[in-house]
Amino acid sequence: MFLFEKLKVKLAKKLGLGSLARKKAGNYSITGANLKAASDNNIYPEYALKAALDLRTFSNFRQNPHYTPILEHVRKAQALAYLDLIKNEHGMSAPDILEIIEPLQQIGNPKKVMLDGLDFPVSTTALRYLYVALDIRQRCGDRVPVVAEIGCGYGGQAVILSRLIDIDKYYFLDLWQVNMLIQRFIESVDINFAYETLTLKQIEKEIRSDLIISNYAFSELPRKIQQPYFDKIIKSSDHGYMTMNSGVDGVYEGVAGFDQRELQSMIKNAVVTEEKPNTSEKNYIISW
Repeated sequence: MFLFEKLKVKLAKKLGLGSLARKKAGNYSITGANLKAASDNNIYPEYALKAALDLRTFSNFRQNPHYTPILEHVRKAQALAYLDLIKNEHGMSAPDILEIIEPLQQIGNPKKVMLDGLDFPVSTTALRYLYVALDIRQRCGDRVPVVAEIGCGYGGQAVILSRLIDIDKYYFLDLWQVNMLIQRFIESVDINFAYETLTLKQIEKEIRSDLIISNYAFSELPRKIQQPYFDKIIKSSDHGYMTMNSGVDGVYEGVAGFDQRELQSMIKNAVVTEEKPNTSEKNYIISW
């Protein structure tokens, strides 16, 4: 164990994350509080850390049962619905789809399935990220200089978004262990944007972005964590695209956050639309 900790510190320093490597196992909270968000448990962040530090684990992390309940769980039926929207709403051909999602087809060894309308197996999560990216491009245009994302998984949404939209700077905001995995994943991909990985504690001053996005993560946080995210990031973002799974009442699996009416009153020009495809009856998108 001592040898592993020494290696962890050494690698983290090499990645530019030396101070993070010295945090004790289990001290993964984005605020230091005992959160109850779905991804805030001992298993998920510590497995993300292991995948960041160990090549063998990284090579297969997207099929590991410690990881798939949080990410990599888009069902085949949902993937078919995403594919239909990608083709019919956005006019993408199968070769175009494969070109855009190619980095997410291999790294981390995702499970892939065959779908009607494609002649190659596909990562279902990649199709979700692609549809979200296409929807964002339709709303915001093909240049968004500064993007911030709350709850980023391994950085897959950023990778796909950057292949459709011109981005200068990307802020990844997540748990410190997850940020290390994001850095490893992003460094494994040919990207064309500068980036920073930050925890909520590490945000020293308000981040001004052209777009703030969150795929479910913000809605799974309690109000006491949502508030500083709002104060430090969301309120100063020109545009936003957040998929919420906390429903009108703002409650996700017993965790109470801002309800839909509160968010609409807090965010200027906020518009609520249905999630497409609707993956849960409580889900919605809030954008501005």
